Amino acid sequence: MLRKGFLGTLGLLFMCLPLLTTAQQVQRCHSEEYWEMMQEDDPSMEGRIQAYERAYQMFLANGGTNTSTQRVSDCNVLTVPVVVHVIYDDATSNISDAQVISQIDILNEDYRRIPGSPGFSEGVDTKIQFCLATLDPNGNASTGITRTESSLTNHSQGQSSSLKSLIRWNTSRYLNMWVVKDIDGGILGYATLPGGSPNLDGVVVAGKYFGNTGTAQAPFNRGRTTTHEVGHYLGLRHPFDGGCSGLTPSNCASQGDRICDTPPQSEPHYGCPSRINTCDETPKNLPDPIRNYMGYVDDACMDEFTAGQRDRMVFTLQGNRANLVSNSNLTATGCDGMAIIQSKPEARFTSDVTSGCAFAEFTFEDLSEGCVTSRSWLFPGGNPATSTSQTPTVIYAAPGSYPVQLIVANGQESDTTFEVGYVQIMNSGSTQGLFTESFESANFIPAEWKIENPDGQIGWELYTTAGSEGDYSAVLRNYDYHSMCSEDNLITGLIDIGSLSESAELRFDFAYKLRGTNSQYHDDFRVMLSTDCGEQYAFTIYSLTDSLGGIGTQSSSFSPSAGDWQTVALDLTPYLPFGTIRLQFQAVGMGGQNLYLDNVRIESIPLSVEDQIEEVRSLDIMPNPFASSFDFAIDLDKASDVSVEVLDFQGRTVFASTLGHDWIGQHSTRMNQPEIMALPSGIYFVRVRTDFGLLSKKVIKQ
Repeated sequence: MLRKGFLGTLGLLFMCLPLLTTAQQVQRCHSEEYWEMMQEDDPSMEGRIQAYERAYQMFLANGGTNTSTQRVSDCNVLTVPVVVHVIYDDATSNISDAQVISQIDILNEDYRRIPGSPGFSEGVDTKIQFCLATLDPNGNASTGITRTESSLTNHSQGQSSSLKSLIRWNTSRYLNMWVVKDIDGGILGYATLPGGSPNLDGVVVAGKYFGNTGTAQAPFNRGRTTTHEVGHYLGLRHPFDGGCSGLTPSNCASQGDRICDTPPQSEPHYGCPSRINTCDETPKNLPDPIRNYMGYVDDACMDEFTAGQRDRMVFTLQGNRANLVSNSNLTATGCDGMAIIQSKPEARFTSDVTSGCAFAEFTFEDLSEGCVTSRSWLFPGGNPATSTSQTPTVIYAAPGSYPVQLIVANGQESDTTFEVGYVQIMNSGSTQGLFTESFESANFIPAEWKIENPDGQIGWELYTTAGSEGDYSAVLRNYDYHSMCSEDNLITGLIDIGSLSESAELRFDFAYKLRGTNSQYHDDFRVMLSTDCGEQYAFTIYSLTDSLGGIGTQSSSFSPSAGDWQTVALDLTPYLPFGTIRLQFQAVGMGGQNLYLDNVRIESIPLSVEDQIEEVRSLDIMPNPFASSFDFAIDLDKASDVSVEVLDFQGRTVFASTLGHDWIGQHSTRMNQPEIMALPSGIYFVRVRTDFGLLSKKVIKQ
């Protein structure tokens, strides 16, 4: 394991994957010793690396991308000319042309995410491809492969300069790769970062780990060592660089591996591990990126780059290494004739909202992958009904459920996605007051409810084996979910709580168990409230993370028994002034356990008008509006415990106090506490709780 923080200033990065036995790691990485030697030879190297990082931060500040939510959907592909220098001392180390070519093919499969290849995974197409040069630096025809006999094939990192002096093509025009027999008794490979010495620039790999044929040896016989090292050459670092640093959106681009969509990990992983989470980042705690090409696992277990990694590599090829991919250099190296590997278009889209009231605006965004040169939208029932824009805005005037279609093409291939009922326009006259939904219908949810499943994978569905009271319930099968941070929503129809004159309460039952005892299995569950037909869910009225309040643990897929159900009661009284609301049950799946929901109901808190008249004559607030403090007065006929809360517009408690017991008659309390006086101007709710129930009134601070 590399020393934490060391690679933050490292001018040369290495993939020092040791050979593994079933018992132990044979050899550790010698990166630090090598870097100290290189810095002695070229003290200016660190300054060049820092200049590269400053330029990268400026790139991000000026709108460059470093997140998986922004995708490149065009046909611009960068081609990198490559020369492979085979350094040998016997027939075995003099690897074949076929083995070299297999490695270039693997680079293209992995970097271009070619369908049907081992590089086609959940990662992204980096839009970078590799070409064995067909012209040498003098313009002579070449295979892009050279062969040099030398004892330096038994390589030590301390001999890096000598090795590369044997043969080196212009490093500003070619990506130089040196293939040797051995590196320090077991290191797989190493590579320079942008900004290093031009005489040392390139990638060194042991022949046993180069390509997937000939002398390639398991478990590193699928060419991923070179995929990893070229990542370093193009500016990428290990996910564990800096350990658990870069944990928040504010520092993820400047700490750790400088990539915001690769979760940090505290140390490298080896072999083919299962799901692991060694760092706790915010706002979403993700498992370690085990399958990322920049980790240390076996070749068979790595198969993806992220969008942020792609953006940093493209930044490098448009900056420090821009000459490599220039049109003039492609002509000079004979790579201008290489066919562009165009990725098949994959139609995908999203919308800022999917539900709303009549005449609400919906802004759609084309998130298609692959090579896309044209797009065509269809919005039946919308205005406009068609569009070719990447981000069209559409208005729907009439209540109903509407489909959306997107067709993307590139002149050779096309792809279509058609989402039935994607847009929902609510009928404001169709509302519920008190209700119960127990999912006992085979249709699962009422017509006015909505399921949102953005990634099209596992979503909320009917569970027909168990319920908290009846036979059915709703389930989100997180146990089988492999899409991290997916947000799946189950949304009610419009609910008229304004018709409930005094109070309202949301109750629901849920069942959940932890999948494991540590943070690597992590699910979230929220209940959110909207006051605008579901366009925005501004109020989070319930939130559980990690354990979800689960009862016990279960490593296999969880199905609830009678004792597994829990009931949640949430006070909706502060939201009565809004009149009509919608509720959204949002589950964020992190590969944890199955979550079950049942018996959702809106109830009036048991406090009849007669009870209020008999036991609580009145609740008054004076003055209202108030400037800095106010009095609330209550008139009781019977002894009672009395407590008071002040809630903000989002239903959050900003002040709470227990006032005592045995109040009979009229009582007035001055609310002049520092918390009250410091409240900003706005709307608040004063909620008084007695043994007889709750009373709530709106108050305005000027």
